[in-house]
Amino acid sequence: LSSLRSLYSKDAPYLVKYSMDVKLTNSIRHLQPEEAIRGMQMETVFKNEKVDEFSQKFEVLYEPFYVALKNNDGSAIIESTIQLRENFASDNCLLLATLAEENPYTGKSHLATLVEENAKKLKLETGNFFLARKNWFSAFLENVVGEFIKLSEEHGVLLGAHMQNIILRMKDGLPIGAVYRD
Repeated sequence: LSSLRSLYSKDAPYLVKYSMDVKLTNSIRHLQPEEAIRGMQMETVFKNEKVDEFSQKFEVLYEPFYVALKNNDGSAIIESTIQLRENFASDNCLLLATLAEENPYTGKSHLATLVEENAKKLKLETGNFFLARKNWFSAFLENVVGEFIKLSEEHGVLLGAHMQNIILRMKDGLPIGAVYRD
């Protein structure tokens, strides 16, 4: 997980995401009721329209439930909001943002390391990793970006995809699918 405001256990059916009264990035990380409701609506739409079955390469983590304490006027106290998100088999998975992170010991990004390892498997000369980079990027376009485009074309669903909400399913250092969370 990339979030400080999530609780995870490999064997639990759900992850717990909660509001956090700390400023991260550029905002205080509160779960808004609208976000929590959108998470529940997404599951309803995907399952009713059979969108969740459109691909073997693409999985959506649903957020079927949330709770919050209420003010006297009945509105949610956003600092108290807790949301449950489906757990998933995370073996051989990698958050997309992790690819850009630099290893402090090597000075290389995780993506550069993956490409170098693939170049070695292809027996390419050191420094001549064009084919390995092309193979990695082609796999990413086909198995990740292509699935978002397919979802849009076949079902009219557009998802706000960014580096923090796409989890790559990996095999032999290449992306073979994606898990989307929002």
